Amino acid sequence: MHGALKFHFWFNVCEACVWFGAAFVVWRRSGRRVARSPQVTPPTTRDRLVTHVAVLALVAFGASDIWELSTGTWARPVGLLALNVACVGTLAGCGIYRWQRGR
Repeated sequence: MHGALKFHFWFNVCEACVWFGAAFVVWRRSGRRVARSPQVTPPTTRDRLVTHVAVLALVAFGASDIWELSTGTWARPVGLLALNVACVGTLAGCGIYRWQRGR
């Protein structure tokens, strides 16, 4: 394995770990918000749904990095590109929802 390919491989492995770790942190923090801050209103059903969707999108983003290990690029095949676009769009939508809710 050449140096550039080795770097690409380990970069994608580390990036996948970051996405999986972010999913774990979001999942763990979602249940503790009310217990730690009594002045924060309890999360609604929609808040919990958005959190679960964000966790699934982060896991899918990490899985796309694992898939990218075998393809070498994030743009081919088209399914990998579509998965990446869907993950980014979903995470942006979840972030906008949270920002509008003030959480």
